[in-house]
Amino acid sequence: MLFEMWLGHPLIEADNVWGLLGVMCVSVALAIGLEQKYQWASRVSGSIIALILAMLMANVGIIPTQCPLYDDVVWGYVVPMGIPLLLLQCDIKRIWKEAGRMLTIFLIGAVGTVAGAFLAYYLLRAPFGDAQGLAKVAAMMTGSYIGGSVNFTALANAFHAGGLTASVQEDGSGARADVRLPAATVRESQSSGAAVVLPIPALPGNSASLTVHTGSVRLVRVDIPARGNEDTTVAYFVNGDGPETMIKTAVLSGGRITVSVPNGATVRLRDNGKDFYDTQGHWAEDAIGFVTARELFSGKTSAAFSPDTPMTRAMLMTVLARLDGADAAGGDEKGMAWAVARGVSDGRNPGGSVTREQFVAMLHRYAGSPAATERELRFSDAEAVSAYAREAARWAVENGIISGYGDNSFAPGGWATRAQAAAMLTRYVNYLKNQ
Repeated sequence: MLFEMWLGHPLIEADNVWGLLGVMCVSVALAIGLEQKYQWASRVSGSIIALILAMLMANVGIIPTQCPLYDDVVWGYVVPMGIPLLLLQCDIKRIWKEAGRMLTIFLIGAVGTVAGAFLAYYLLRAPFGDAQGLAKVAAMMTGSYIGGSVNFTALANAFHAGGLTASVQEDGSGARADVRLPAATVRESQSSGAAVVLPIPALPGNSASLTVHTGSVRLVRVDIPARGNEDTTVAYFVNGDGPETMIKTAVLSGGRITVSVPNGATVRLRDNGKDFYDTQGHWAEDAIGFVTARELFSGKTSAAFSPDTPMTRAMLMTVLARLDGADAAGGDEKGMAWAVARGVSDGRNPGGSVTREQFVAMLHRYAGSPAATERELRFSDAEAVSAYAREAARWAVENGIISGYGDNSFAPGGWATRAQAAAMLTRYVNYLKNQ
C-alpha cells in the first residue's frame, strides 16, 4: 500500500469520518456520471465501477481496509436501503421470462442445501457433542452455499465467529501477542460495557507485549490473560518509539488484567517490584509492593521504605497527583499545586503529618465526593470524627478502604503512617477496578 509505506497509515485514517464520507460520495457520483455518459460504463454498471474505485483506493492506501464507518453506515444503512430501491426499478416479468428456469433450479438447490444441512446436523451432533457450535457451522455453511461468501461473513459476524485472529510467540526473552477483534464483538463490548476476554494463553507478567486491533475509533475494554505477581505486575502503553506510559489503575487479578485500549494499541506487561529491607515480613508488605511498583510512592532511600514513618500532607498530595497522571516530578511543589487546583486540599501545613481523617477526606475529594449509603460509623470513638470528614469516613469504611483498630477505635486524629497510606491507596485502586 503506497501511502501506508510512506506515512505508516492510510492517507485518510479510519477515524476521519467526514473525510471518508466525502470520498465515498465523490466515488458514487463519479460512478453514476460515467454510467450515464458512456455506453461501456452502463454495461459495467455504476455499482461495479464504485466498487472498483473503492478497491483501488484501499489497495494504494488512500482509504483504510477496515473502518467502523463501513460496518455502521455502509452495511448498516446504505446497502439495506439500496437493495429495495434497486428492486423497485426491476421488471419482474422480464426477469421471470428470461431467468425463470434458472431461478426455479436455484430454489430447488437451496431447498436441497437446507435439507442436507439439517440431515448433517442430526447425524453429526452425537459424535461431535457441541450441538450449539455445530448448529452455527451448519447455518454459516448453508448461507455460504446459497448466497456465497457475503452470507457466510454476515452469519459469522452474527455468531461472533468471524474476523477474530490471535497469535502468540514466547521465548526466553518474553512473549509477544497480536489480537484482531471482529467488529461485532467490539460493538457488543462498547454497548454493554463488558470487557472482551482475549482468546490467548496467559502472558508472563514479567515480560510480555500485546498489540490489539479493534478497528474502532472508541476505546474497548479488554481482559488480558496474564500470570505473575498480582501486586507488582504493571501494564504500560507503548507510545511508538517514545516513552512508555504506565497504566496505574490496571490490576492483575484472577489471572486477568483489564485495560481500555484504542485501536492498534500495544500494551506491555512488566514486573516492576522494588526491594526494601525494612518491609520484609511487614503487615503491609504486599500493599507497599503494589504502590511502589506503580511508582505512586518511592522509598526513603533505594533500600529503605520507612513503613512506620508518619505520612505528611505534602506527600499525600504528591501521591494523589501521581495516581491522577499529573507531572509531580522534582519534589512536592507540583503535587501541592495540583491538589489545590483540583480542590483536593487547601495546601496548608504541607509539612505536617496527615491524620487518618484528613487522609480519607482528601481521598474522598479526589474520588469526586461520592455519597455513602451507610449512615452510621460503628466505632467506639465515632463521635470524635470531625464533621468535615464524617461523610468521607463513611464512604471509605463502606468500601473497605479504611478499617478500625482491634479495640474498635477509628482514631481519626491518629497519624497515618506510610504503611497505612500504602494499604489504603492499594484498596482504593482495587475499588476503582470494580466501578
